[in-house]
Amino acid sequence: MDQTHRGNGHLEELSHILGKENLVIDESALKQAATNTLGLERTIAGILYPGSTEEVRQIVLAANKYGLKLHPISAGMNIGYGDWLPIEDGHYVVNLRRLKGIRDFSDTFGQIRFEAGFTQGEAMKYLEEKGAKWYIDCTGVGPDGSFVGNTLEGGFGISEYGNRRANISNLEVVLGNGTVVNTGVFPGCGPDTSGSFVQSNFGIVTAMQMNLLRKPEYFESFMLKVNSDEHLFDVLAALREFRYQNVLPGIGRTANAVRSLLTFKPCPEEYKDKVVKNEDARKVLRDLVGLWTIFGAVYGSKKEVQLKRRVVQEELGQLGDLIFFTDESIPRMQKQLDALVRINPYTAGYAARAAGLFKPTLQGKTQQDLEAMREFLTIYPLLHEMSKGVPPPKTPSNIRWRAEKLEDAGLMWYAPKVKAEKDNVRTMLKEAGKLYAWYGFEMPVTLNIITPDTVTGIMSIHFDKSKKGQVAKAHNLYEALNVELVKSGIRPYRLGIQGQSNHAIVDYEPGKTAALSALKKAWDPNNVIQPGRYGIFLQQ
Repeated sequence: MDQTHRGNGHLEELSHILGKENLVIDESALKQAATNTLGLERTIAGILYPGSTEEVRQIVLAANKYGLKLHPISAGMNIGYGDWLPIEDGHYVVNLRRLKGIRDFSDTFGQIRFEAGFTQGEAMKYLEEKGAKWYIDCTGVGPDGSFVGNTLEGGFGISEYGNRRANISNLEVVLGNGTVVNTGVFPGCGPDTSGSFVQSNFGIVTAMQMNLLRKPEYFESFMLKVNSDEHLFDVLAALREFRYQNVLPGIGRTANAVRSLLTFKPCPEEYKDKVVKNEDARKVLRDLVGLWTIFGAVYGSKKEVQLKRRVVQEELGQLGDLIFFTDESIPRMQKQLDALVRINPYTAGYAARAAGLFKPTLQGKTQQDLEAMREFLTIYPLLHEMSKGVPPPKTPSNIRWRAEKLEDAGLMWYAPKVKAEKDNVRTMLKEAGKLYAWYGFEMPVTLNIITPDTVTGIMSIHFDKSKKGQVAKAHNLYEALNVELVKSGIRPYRLGIQGQSNHAIVDYEPGKTAALSALKKAWDPNNVIQPGRYGIFLQQ
């Protein structure tokens, strides 16, 4: 049914299903919900807040009846990829944040099944209250991020279970035709269709099962500073082998100095109007990071960690400056630095050397160096704790790195992937770097080994939405990255909403396009759920 000719019957029915308090059509509220870091303008028809799977099913049936388009979100923390925005105008946002239930939890088997609105912060609190022997893989988005939302967008965490596509099962889904299905588990009879609902538009996922990680007896994180691209490639090769050997089962993070600067500090005044290069960023951070900095962790029994640490030291220690951190050493370092910083500025550097702390780290350090180190050690523990399943206490503030006001903060993410070989990674960085320079943006990069054979890049584009031409320039860079790098065999693994229906970016082989369309027709015959998401269209 044409939405312009359906009258208000759909609103009455939606209000009956949800209650008036859970149906939002107020213009100012809808405008606020459409706020996003991409600088896009979208009209949202309304916001629906179901409180159960049955209410989701009733919404889907109403959408089929009245010709509505639905855009489900879990917690709305899709920052840099679209926030709450649908791909097109006129959709109803189905916000699943009221679905908080824990369907099942086993402390024996390390499994948890939860509803779509269940967040990282709630997971941590729940497992702590249960005195669980397990923790859950998390991301850096903060306590309000949803596991279901991140997983279905193709996101990942940093632990050995960070490859979330391989770590989900038993999804409960309301298909676009109103049928409620469970996708299955392994082992079990019949196909497990869980993966069909990642980066697709066949239904609305209301619950999901994930595996948990056993809390280790002992844990150490580490930071490796590398100051040459060649050594970076050698490190990535070593990390790949570590994954195969289970020395470092977690994904970890490899960040360039620009990414580290964004993580640890606001944009320096002297760079407000010019691009920050990688060497610039390292200098601003007073060499606390390298041109590339690797963050990782070793864990297991104490004897096991000692062996793993020795392997890491032998393989990585020759490629850069390596330092390990424990739960006990971080506060001890913080206390010692606090004492040094309080010393007379003219003698602090001498006192540091005399104290012999962290040798050779403190050799030749000035008062300013010590203060920078102390500041760094207030932030590093967040990375240390994330490796133990503890999300950051708040959403990262660096989204406003190029804007004075949060509402003007522009951010979008480019997410390529390549086979984990030196030449592929070099080409990805080189070709992306050319485009960033051409369009006039700095290039913050994080590299991750999601699977031992694949390196993914997470590259952000930061801009000020209030400045003339910045939005258009950022979008031009985004499209150029996604289109031009394909010519070198480099394809994205995740897209923002601005790229999902772009045929120049989403270019499946004909057989896959036809198969996905056939699934869409079977499971969502009236095309009510996110038409065009990840290039999946209903073909007649």
